[in-house]
Amino acid sequence: MALQHTRQPVVSVITPAYNAAPFIAEAIASILKQTFAEFEMIIVDDGSDDQTAEIVASFNDDRIRFGRQKRSGVAAARNHAIGLSRGLYLAFHDADDMAFPERLQKQMEYFAHHPEIGLVGGAAEVWVDRTPSGEYYRYPTEPAHLAFEMLFENYLVHSSVMLRRRVIDAVGLFTLLESRRHEDYELWSRVSRRFAMANLPDVLTIYRNHPGSVCGTTDFEANGIMLASENIAYAAGHRKVKPAHMALASLMRGHDPKIAAIQYPDLQQLLLWIAYRLARRFHAPVAQFAPRFHARQEILRHQWGRFYPLPPAKPLELSIPWRRRLAKIFRP
Repeated sequence: MALQHTRQPVVSVITPAYNAAPFIAEAIASILKQTFAEFEMIIVDDGSDDQTAEIVASFNDDRIRFGRQKRSGVAAARNHAIGLSRGLYLAFHDADDMAFPERLQKQMEYFAHHPEIGLVGGAAEVWVDRTPSGEYYRYPTEPAHLAFEMLFENYLVHSSVMLRRRVIDAVGLFTLLESRRHEDYELWSRVSRRFAMANLPDVLTIYRNHPGSVCGTTDFEANGIMLASENIAYAAGHRKVKPAHMALASLMRGHDPKIAAIQYPDLQQLLLWIAYRLARRFHAPVAQFAPRFHARQEILRHQWGRFYPLPPAKPLELSIPWRRRLAKIFRP
């Protein structure tokens, strides 16, 4: 497939592929059926030793562009594809997932009506291999709510994400560091610090969940805690990660922080402080933001109670006196 095209596409669909023969034909076909047609699909083969290249070559559509590299990992393949891309928007689509026909159209329409948004995702239907599981990933849609939840965990389905090219230009590509193996969560975290993000409530993609995924390993989760700690530190206005940030990140992800100096009220106040700062950043009314904060406060209380005795502390409320009091405690 030639890489020379005369017309610049609006959207570049980024697809890394490694030994993707079982599913890549379905992944490609779902993109070619999009109601929004002004796209290119860039597939980078990350050193496959199966029939991936032959399957890609079987599609006779000049919107498909194909590149190869030596086995370097999914992040490097995505970066390679981004380097080949020419669109003003980048849509991520993994080689084993499928997109519903109106996925690109709905996201382009959303961007047209929300110029302040740098990245938009959507809901996903979950399949196990070729079998629908009956489950769906439905994540926060409002920018302020999504930014708050993204401090602790990844609430973006990778194959539903579309972002403006200027966002990647501003924050950089996917990390290649082995010590930061949550490469998608790591990139979305960098995006969230500088741009507003949102999720559409619409189901845009079919996400395949494969048994034996690396996502459940101890090292992978430890890396997730580290990234969440950095997010919490940034949201609190602190330049470096502190023990309280690590403790809050660990508990929010269901792990014992094992930091003896941290007390439960300290983490309550830290959680409230970052909620205030995010509500202020997004000009979110307290009445709308409070339920999400209180839900996280309940998670904190539950997780603390799994590992330590719960003190007779009352839930904190979002109120002006608390904001003034916390501002004196959590100075950068």
